[in-house]
Amino acid sequence: METLTQIIKSLKPGEVRLIRAFYKVQSNGEIKRRLALFDYIKSGKVKNDLEAARAIYKAAPNSAYSHLKARLQRDILNLLLLQDSSKRYDTQYTRALFDARRMLIEGQLLIGRGAYNSGVDVLEKARSLAKKYELYNEGVAINDLLRSHLGVKAGLNTYNKYNEEIIKNLEEQHALLKARDYYHRIIVPNLFHLNRQNQFTEYSEQVLKELKEVFEKNKSANIGYYYYYIGMLYAQLDNKWEDGLEYGKGFLQLVEKEESIRSNSRIAEANLQMASMLIQSGNPKPAIDFAIKAGKFFKKGLLNELQAIELLFFAYYRSKDYKKTEEVIAQAESHPKYKANKTIPARWEYYKANLYFSLGKFDEASALLIQQSELMKDRAGWLLGHKVFELMCMIETKDTYIIDYRTESFRKLLLRQKEENVERAKTILKILETFAKTGLSYKKTNGLEAAKLKLLREGKGDYAWDPTGFELIRFDEWFDSKLAK
Repeated sequence: METLTQIIKSLKPGEVRLIRAFYKVQSNGEIKRRLALFDYIKSGKVKNDLEAARAIYKAAPNSAYSHLKARLQRDILNLLLLQDSSKRYDTQYTRALFDARRMLIEGQLLIGRGAYNSGVDVLEKARSLAKKYELYNEGVAINDLLRSHLGVKAGLNTYNKYNEEIIKNLEEQHALLKARDYYHRIIVPNLFHLNRQNQFTEYSEQVLKELKEVFEKNKSANIGYYYYYIGMLYAQLDNKWEDGLEYGKGFLQLVEKEESIRSNSRIAEANLQMASMLIQSGNPKPAIDFAIKAGKFFKKGLLNELQAIELLFFAYYRSKDYKKTEEVIAQAESHPKYKANKTIPARWEYYKANLYFSLGKFDEASALLIQQSELMKDRAGWLLGHKVFELMCMIETKDTYIIDYRTESFRKLLLRQKEENVERAKTILKILETFAKTGLSYKKTNGLEAAKLKLLREGKGDYAWDPTGFELIRFDEWFDSKLAK
């Protein structure tokens, strides 16, 4: 019953009305039982097969009940397929895919019934659709039918035309499947044992070279999609932001213009990637427009829209436009998914605390930080940022009487991190320990820890700083600002 329940729960209001109308015009007892089962499941009055069978047959589930379920499921799917596809799909590609498959079946049915010319006309329309939207599998089946029925009668030239297109479709489908395989191997590296970064980057570099050759050869938008996407990931992994932005521009242009891959979610994702790379490259102001555009293309009220709002926060915050940053926090707080889980509001409260700190409201920042217990569960991520920020707040509020105790608990936390890269956090801790020993002297600490501070300032390799990570206020920049005073 689980499958049938999932199908019924997924129906839109118009589809529910259509199914009920279909059953109500028929008086057969079996049909009435199908409608009854549909209504029971739709309303939630029955939760399992036992309850449903007893409600309809006054007995335990039997073969009659199994047949009833199967027929109801078949009726629902048939009615869904009979509807106009334009009402069911959000993208042109998915509509084209449905229409091409439907026309393939229609053409085959018409030819089989002797309506030869009508069948060929339908298949030719399906063939044009398959070419336009790069539907290679469908193209092979459609051209094969036309080759068999029209090519044989019309002569060798017509036969060869369809035959050559089949070969071309097969080659393009092979290339596309290969591109998808590369994509999955890079997106989910642990599934394919590509966990080591050098192994991962070497593989990505090889994949990009191959995909570039294939893309330049056949200009397939679908292959181009994977080429640009993998290019962005590779560039981000290697901190080659200029290269990443070039791939990002190509990716954005492709998903905006090519109908075969265009969709609102892909346009949103492309803008989100551009915003992220601009922030990472230290150029946050242009990222603002990309983040705003990403939010407009995501569906309203969903988590990915909140993700775009989060990136917009970083774009404004890194641009030091604190007024707009505050407005974005308020926008996030009013979002329908703000309380989708406990981590989301905790993270945004942490962002707010950092904003207060940047505004010089150190007491407010410290008070807000104390409330964030949820972030403490992420021991290799947010908790590290929380610990560093807590110590910075203590120094700014002159609440330094327990700084030794706090640095010691931070040191124990870092010792437990065996696999994660925490070199930057360890270096910050050592500087803070020295700072406490010097009687809170920035000048003396700067002299004694010059090498460690240099590593943080350069921010390379294991000491890299993530502008969208948990260290919102860059420690070395804060330290330097205090040193200057």
